[in-house]
Amino acid sequence: MKAVSSVRGFPVGVLLLTSCLALAQVSCIADGGGSIGPCVHTNEEPILHIEWARNAKTGEYLRTVVLTEMAIDSFAQDPFWFLPDSRGVAVADSSLICNPPCAFGNTTGKYTFTVSAPGCRDTIVTCYPRYAINRGGCPSSSTGGLRLTLMLPGQ
Repeated sequence: MKAVSSVRGFPVGVLLLTSCLALAQVSCIADGGGSIGPCVHTNEEPILHIEWARNAKTGEYLRTVVLTEMAIDSFAQDPFWFLPDSRGVAVADSSLICNPPCAFGNTTGKYTFTVSAPGCRDTIVTCYPRYAINRGGCPSSSTGGLRLTLMLPGQ
């Protein structure tokens, strides 16, 4: 029995490769996204933004706030894991140091953390960030995270 090495003069390997590429392209278009590319999801920005923080007693804008006791859906979070998708933050010990405007996180859920700053009382913040815009297709993306402004009680 003879192995088939070509079909109508085209090498079988080339036909298989062309068929696979065509199928991949059609599968990305057929899902309603209309764009073509690898089927990966990206977050175009962090999910939680702190636009500014102020001392409610003096009205002073705070250059730095410290976030501690961070949790998502009641599970404690190591602030280090927020760094890859963050803006304007740093980690020191078990704290996330935020220089507003700052942003971090990429997971939806119930965020709870304590905010502290010089001249202000510690304040527990609870919020439910999510992305407002989710674009489907291949590739897909999310943007439009939650924007917070913080008024911390003065001492």
